[in-house]
Amino acid sequence: MTAPRPGRILLTVAMAALLALATPPSPVAALLVVPAWMAFYALLTARARPWAIAYGIGVLHMLLLSWSLVHVLWFGWLAIGLIGGGYYAWAVVVTVRLRPWLGPWAFALAVSGMHLLRAVMPELSYPHGQPCHALWQQPWLLGSVRWGGEVLANALLAALAAAIVDLWRSWRLASLPWRQTQGHLLAVLLLLAVATFVPPPAAALRADAEPPVRVLVIEPGLHPTDPYRGLQDRQQMQALYLANWRARLLQPTRELAGVGVQSPPDLVLWPESSMIEEVQPGPPPSFPYCEGIDLAPSVRLCIGAGVRDAAGKHHMPAAVLLSAQGRYLDHQEKVHLVAAGEYVPFLDLLPESVADWLRAGVESAMGDVPDSVPGSVRPPLLTQAGVPFGTLHCFDNAFPDVARAQVQQGARFLCVLSNEAWYRGGGELEQLVAMTVIRALETATPVVRCTTDGLSLLVDGSGRITATLPAAPAPQPHARWLLFSVPLGPGGLGPMAWLPLALVWNAGAMFVLAGAHSLLLWARLHAVRANPANRSGRPLPAAPRRGGA
Repeated sequence: MTAPRPGRILLTVAMAALLALATPPSPVAALLVVPAWMAFYALLTARARPWAIAYGIGVLHMLLLSWSLVHVLWFGWLAIGLIGGGYYAWAVVVTVRLRPWLGPWAFALAVSGMHLLRAVMPELSYPHGQPCHALWQQPWLLGSVRWGGEVLANALLAALAAAIVDLWRSWRLASLPWRQTQGHLLAVLLLLAVATFVPPPAAALRADAEPPVRVLVIEPGLHPTDPYRGLQDRQQMQALYLANWRARLLQPTRELAGVGVQSPPDLVLWPESSMIEEVQPGPPPSFPYCEGIDLAPSVRLCIGAGVRDAAGKHHMPAAVLLSAQGRYLDHQEKVHLVAAGEYVPFLDLLPESVADWLRAGVESAMGDVPDSVPGSVRPPLLTQAGVPFGTLHCFDNAFPDVARAQVQQGARFLCVLSNEAWYRGGGELEQLVAMTVIRALETATPVVRCTTDGLSLLVDGSGRITATLPAAPAPQPHARWLLFSVPLGPGGLGPMAWLPLALVWNAGAMFVLAGAHSLLLWARLHAVRANPANRSGRPLPAAPRRGGA
């Protein structure tokens, strides 16, 4: 079935808008996530050249998802859309090719593989806006995340959407076997029910019942760079930086966790980019900038700062743990960096002239050319009482590997130190919270979020938000704070922890191979049809079916 060009454009825009409404922060995302993917499946399995429409839908959907990036780096925002749209087109190719054999499970593989590969997109990873994120405020519906992570949750939602459409087609259009489509839908519903209501085997709990850890988050309410824009005098800039640091971070910390405070917290968190200084190389390493803060003896302070790589050439964002007197104790490094904000993507792959243009554009937008390098996962940090905890440094919150590694090494709770002040509009704040909920479900471990001005909150091990500091975009007149009583997680992954990793590798490999096979088959058919003589004398292969059957 084909349609005039204006009709195709209208369908593309409408479908992208529907997918955007099924994505956080839309207030109706949870209600629309299955209907939206039903419409996507129905549209693209009943039209000619579905990959072209899918690419347009993907580009528009990705641009809507990442709208906040426009004011930061417009060509980075455009690259996310243009590259990300390719995964939607590939997903349709996989669906059309495998649907005769797998039915709705072909769409499940396509959707889960599409979002998996988009999340690890080379040089420009963008894991936001996955279908299961729409249910972040209904974590009881996300039991599949506990079993198989985002890959399984996305696959089951897509399979449900496709199975419903196929059942309707078999009843309304008689284009598919009724009993077969019934069987597919029943199988999807059974798997969803089991994953939702039957918890996976849990990690063994410790015999000694330990009390919760009291965690204080300080939210400075200032953009890390905006107050200093236009200042040319270095001394004036340094004086303003110190004044903001004392008023927004040091003073509230001393008031709530200083010597003489009744019932001080066990741990104080400052967000990412709260200090621009770095750990000084040792041995032993030191962090002289906070020495002498003089907190209650039982308090530990964890702040967003930085370290240098082994060669001392490149900056690595890090969570730095300090004693009650501000002395360096340990740190954890950021593993997943933000494109353009912490490194410039594609520089090594582009011609030198284009790379120079890209550097100049980034420097014009960001003030400099970032050259950070990713760190590695280090052992958990320790409170003064010896309770191990891990940190997810901002973008690390969007990926499962760092959280899993920390819990596997014994972390009893996780802390997200995040700078989200540069988001101005768009849906990233809610999407980052949705991913925090997913991390808590995947590891059955509580997660504390500490942000500059975003959404600071506590998520328990079952994915429920139990306490929150309402969002207040920077600049705010003063710092804000919230004290959490954090229950401890099991300090280990359950016996089914291998399943998410197995699903990731299998879904990614099958998605790539199925798409590659489809492209090779298309190329062969195109070559045969391009030869009108058809010298072999054999009949031409029939065109693959593209209709609603």
